[in-house]
Amino acid sequence: MSIKLPTGPIADNIHTGFWINRSFSAFRGATLTLDQQTGALLIAFLALFIGAAGRSLWKIICFVLYLAFSRIAAQDGVYHQRQAILRNTSLAHNTALALLQTSFVWRKRTQMVHRRLLPVALLAAIISVASVALGVLSSRVSINTTNEALIAGKECGALPLSDPIFSDFERYSIYSNQLAIKAFTHAIQCYIEVQSKLPESCNKFVIPALPYTLDGNASCPFAAELCKSSTGNLLLSSGDLDSFNHLGFNINPRFVLRHQTHCAPLETINFTEIITAQNSSKRFLTYKYGSSEDQPFVYQFELDKKRPTGSLTSDGDYKITYGGDSDYQFISQFNQSQGTVTLSFLDASDILTANETYDPWFSGTTLVKDTSLSGALSFYKAAGVLGCVTQQFFCNLSLPQATRCIDIFAGNTTYALSKTWSDAQDQSIIRPILATLETGVLEQMYSLRGVPSLLSRKTIVGNFQSLAIPNNMWQLERAYLYVVNLAFLQHAAVEYARGLWTGEANDYCGVDNECQRICYSQKVRSEKHFSFSVWILIFILLMGSTVVFLATFIEQVFAFICLLPLLRSSQKLAYSHAEWQASSALQLQRLVHENLGLGNWSRTDKSVPVTEMGDLLGVLDISDAKHTRMTQPRVEMFDIDVAKRNMGVEARACYSKVSSTELI
Repeated sequence: MSIKLPTGPIADNIHTGFWINRSFSAFRGATLTLDQQTGALLIAFLALFIGAAGRSLWKIICFVLYLAFSRIAAQDGVYHQRQAILRNTSLAHNTALALLQTSFVWRKRTQMVHRRLLPVALLAAIISVASVALGVLSSRVSINTTNEALIAGKECGALPLSDPIFSDFERYSIYSNQLAIKAFTHAIQCYIEVQSKLPESCNKFVIPALPYTLDGNASCPFAAELCKSSTGNLLLSSGDLDSFNHLGFNINPRFVLRHQTHCAPLETINFTEIITAQNSSKRFLTYKYGSSEDQPFVYQFELDKKRPTGSLTSDGDYKITYGGDSDYQFISQFNQSQGTVTLSFLDASDILTANETYDPWFSGTTLVKDTSLSGALSFYKAAGVLGCVTQQFFCNLSLPQATRCIDIFAGNTTYALSKTWSDAQDQSIIRPILATLETGVLEQMYSLRGVPSLLSRKTIVGNFQSLAIPNNMWQLERAYLYVVNLAFLQHAAVEYARGLWTGEANDYCGVDNECQRICYSQKVRSEKHFSFSVWILIFILLMGSTVVFLATFIEQVFAFICLLPLLRSSQKLAYSHAEWQASSALQLQRLVHENLGLGNWSRTDKSVPVTEMGDLLGVLDISDAKHTRMTQPRVEMFDIDVAKRNMGVEARACYSKVSSTELI
């Protein structure tokens, strides 16, 4: 079986349709993911729908206000104009403008006109602004702040186990190096050099950066005599990283990951010894923090090697050697630590600098006389030692505190996992996930090629360090490595969901331990998709439809209410309803013409009144352009010859001004 590697962009493997975001309840987590084109159409529809609902809401408010203001007794012009505006102006902002204009015109002709009109105008303005704002904000119904989508997944089901062939390892090595570069880049952009606006590359995970805490004044993680200082050490902890909310998994069993590293520069006095190599005059400084398989020390540093010449064209680098519990048998002073112990030796003897440093890992500097660079300093003829204790836990929070967590570095993880997750199905799902997220010790990153695993390497020119190394550079380097590890966790989870699988048996997956991958189980952010909260969509559509429906049939509903036995005898309701019907634009037209005795009208209680066929209505008298009036028409008979009369041609109507008694 060949190694399975993810291919293509993440956006090509996004599930479109309905799914449940398990970070929330089934109701709140119901999500609809659409591609950009379909999502944009839905957003546009929602904007139009909210605008229509806003207009319908204003119609309902106008109806209620109209009924509340309606009076049976005779009223002044302000009353009738306000009622006419409420009845016939469909848009809230037009209503506000009309009421403001009316208030201004009547300000000197009646009392308290502003108190009667301005509150209604203000309400109309508020409804208008709210409708526009909701229409604009309708685009936010998409979960743009997170825009979470679900990876459809590949190679799901039972995961096969076999020995990958060598050619697969070549492909895997290239892929792993590319993944490491992504993790280092992500750490720099999204954890360290954080800008006010994060780059797009930070926004493909459920959260751009995993949370962690840094204590730069921690205690010594080992026996006191091992540390250079009992304080000023470094403790980095991720806290509880939730599989749903932080890592983006969307499948049970839910778990919590916790990663912690506690570091301190180590004392070399009393733990080093100078030896001379056999059959040679070379001297070595040996570090006796334990023993390796074939040596009574863990590291040696050559004291008599040639010092750097200081050429800017020379190649110089920091050399880091590390080892841990599997490489060394440590002395007893390390035994009090809980977790896996690693030692990192930094050899900076090939580097020159113009700046003094007293950083304990970089070992300080001393003046070098035999150099072509005037005043250059060389790092001490010794290697600095950094000791760290690392712990990584996977926890089932549904269990009691004492039994809920697996210590990855404690060994026998298969047995511990079976106790932490007793269900066989849960075990088969979580085994490959834990295998993917087990990052090991941070020092492994120093062995990667082509990646910036050391911050101080970035400022080396030739063999000259241009940066003034601060006294806490070792803390900055370790914190940098730690956030790279967090970034790798984010990438590893996504790559696993996209189909990554080496097929190699490990501490979790084996012949007796089945592993399976479930599709549709990993959340990411996708800029090429829109995700909508289903419950918000339902709320908008349900409330908006209710408002539109009520506005459409509000007159019929009110007419039905007026027929109820308790309200049937109310003259106020009857008059208010009749006034509302009579105040529509078409009914007002009917009243004008009917009062002039024009037309035989029917449907006088409906929304559209009509006359008999052939009825002629009044016309405007515009002899006074500033005071137009409605007048009756005059039928003037023209000469009609017999032939036309026999053909049934009717007389042509023309109009003339009538006496003042006919005016309204």
